[in-house]
Amino acid sequence: PVILKYFNPKRTKTNYEGVIGKEALVIVPIDNIKATGQVLVDGQEWSAKTADGSRIEKDVKVMVQGITGVKLIVSPKNMDVSQTLIT
Repeated sequence: PVILKYFNPKRTKTNYEGVIGKEALVIVPIDNIKATGQVLVDGQEWSAKTADGSRIEKDVKVMVQGITGVKLIVSPKNMDVSQTLIT
């Protein structure tokens, strides 16, 4: 995959790569303990959890920090996010 990146530098980002760093809107409250949470990014619904384990209510804007499996890792928009997480 790394070598292909250099031979094909104009490749299009996949959905999961393209959402990192974007703003999202919480449409189902995010609660890591209850394993609930949905966000809307560019018209697409994603499952989500918070980076720090905090609960985030519906209609709050968040930033996509990374991805773990099929869930987005998000932080409240006003938090300083300096790392990208993909696991």
